[in-house]
Amino acid sequence: MDRPRRDLLEPLGAPETPGFLERLAHGYYSPGPDGQPVARPPDLEPTLEHGPALRRTKLRTLALSALAGALGVLLLHAPRHWFPDVFRWWTVAVPLGAYGFDLPLFSTLYGLTLAVAEIYCLVLLNIRAVHGMARTCGFPSGQDPDRDLHVRSLVNISVEKDARSELRLGLNPWQGYSRTRIAIIFAWNRVKATLSNVVVKMLLRRILGRYAVRLFIDLAGMPVMAAWNAYAAGKVIDDARVRILAPGLIQGSVTYFHRKYADREAFSGLLYDALQYLAVLKRAFHENHYLLSVSLLKAFEVPLRGAHEVSDDFVARLSGLDGDLREDVARLIIIGMIIDGRLSWQERRAIRRLIEAGVISQPLEDIRRVTDSFTRGQGATSVLRQLKMGP
Repeated sequence: MDRPRRDLLEPLGAPETPGFLERLAHGYYSPGPDGQPVARPPDLEPTLEHGPALRRTKLRTLALSALAGALGVLLLHAPRHWFPDVFRWWTVAVPLGAYGFDLPLFSTLYGLTLAVAEIYCLVLLNIRAVHGMARTCGFPSGQDPDRDLHVRSLVNISVEKDARSELRLGLNPWQGYSRTRIAIIFAWNRVKATLSNVVVKMLLRRILGRYAVRLFIDLAGMPVMAAWNAYAAGKVIDDARVRILAPGLIQGSVTYFHRKYADREAFSGLLYDALQYLAVLKRAFHENHYLLSVSLLKAFEVPLRGAHEVSDDFVARLSGLDGDLREDVARLIIIGMIIDGRLSWQERRAIRRLIEAGVISQPLEDIRRVTDSFTRGQGATSVLRQLKMGP
C-alpha cells in the first residue's frame, strides 16, 4: 500500500539510536571551531586528482589492520606457552553428566579481552581512514542538503553496519529468498575468518604430523588473520571510496531524468520496478543504491510503498517500451549497477540478457569501461557523457 509523500523524507532524518562506535565515528564529522563542518566543499568533485592521497590512506590502513591481526594471534598464543601455569588460574570444573570438563576462566577472559580490543582497534582504523578520505575529497559539503544522510552512510561503512536502509523504501534484495537461506548466508559470513584459521591449522597438522611444534601451529594463524583483516579493511576503503564518488553521478543522472520525464508518468511508474530489479540483482544492501533510490523517488514525488516486488516479466515489459524511454530506463539500470564500484556475475549475466532482449544497446565491454571510469574517479561528467546523458 502506498504511504503519503510526507513519509518519504522521514528516512533521511530519523536514524536509529547509534551505538558507541557509531557515536565515535559521528564525532569525526562534527563542526570545527569555526562552526563549519570539518570536511569543506572542494572546488571540484572527487576525481583522479585525489587518487594518490586515497591510495596512501588505503595502503596505510591495510598495513595497520594486517599488523593488528598478526599481533592478536601472537598475543593470544605465545603467553600461553611462556606462562602455562598462569593460564590455569581460576579453572572451574563444569559438570555435564558423564562428560564434565574444566573451564579456565582466566584464559577465557584473556582471549575475550584480546578479541574485543582487536575489534575496537580495527573499527577505529576504519573510522579514521574513511574520515581521512572524506576530508581529502571535501565530502560531504557543508552546503549539501543531504549532508546528514552522507555522514550516516560513511559512519555505517566505517563500522561495517549493514544498514538495510532500502527496506524503509519497500525495496528488498532478498526477494524470493527463504528465511532459512538468509540465515545461512549471514551465519556463513560470520564464520569465514574462523574457518580459515581452522583449515590452516588442520593442514599443518597433516603435513607436519607428530613432529609439529604446537606453538608453531598456533602461530600459523597469524598470516591468515593478517590477510583477513587487510581484506576486510580494503573492502571498507573501497566501499567508502565509491560512496564518496557516487553523489555527483547520482545527482547528474537524476537531473537528466527529471528534465526529460518530470511530467511523464510512463517513466516514474517504472521507478519502483527498476529499483527493485537492481536490488535483487545485487542481493545485498548498499548505501549508494539507497541514495539513488531516495533521490529518484523524491525527484519524481513517488509515494513510498511498504513492500514492492518486481515481476518476472519486467525485462519483457522493458523491451516493449518506445525507443527513447527504453534506452533511458536502460541507462538508469546501468547506473544502478555500477554505483557500487563493480559488476557482479549476476549483473553481467543480466546485462547480456538485456542486450539480447533489445533493452540495452551498449555492449558489455563498454559498460565495463564506464564502471572503470567511475571507480577510477574520472568524474560524473565523464561517466554521464559515456552513457550519452551529458553534453
